[in-house]
Amino acid sequence: MLFDLFNEPHGMSWAVWRNGGEVTVKKKPGEEDAVTWVPEMIGFIQKHKLRWTAFAFHPKAGPSMLEDWSCTPNATWGAPVKRALAGESFELKKLR
Repeated sequence: MLFDLFNEPHGMSWAVWRNGGEVTVKKKPGEEDAVTWVPEMIGFIQKHKLRWTAFAFHPKAGPSMLEDWSCTPNATWGAPVKRALAGESFELKKLR
């Protein structure tokens, strides 16, 4: 199993990590939604000509790009990634 910056396990018990289960993520005050920052992150990648790839093999494993087993892209990750891979340019508005 490989982890990256966005999917390293945290905030869950070993039992949930080992056996699976529901993990509730609580948003902190002032924290932005991924729908806001994902396009800007893609803009950063494009501006600096970084190499990247995207994959999601399961619609219920997060961070997921898929809504269902028909490979429908979700609004958070799937739609922006699909548009970027199709050649759309994203604007980098601000760095965090």
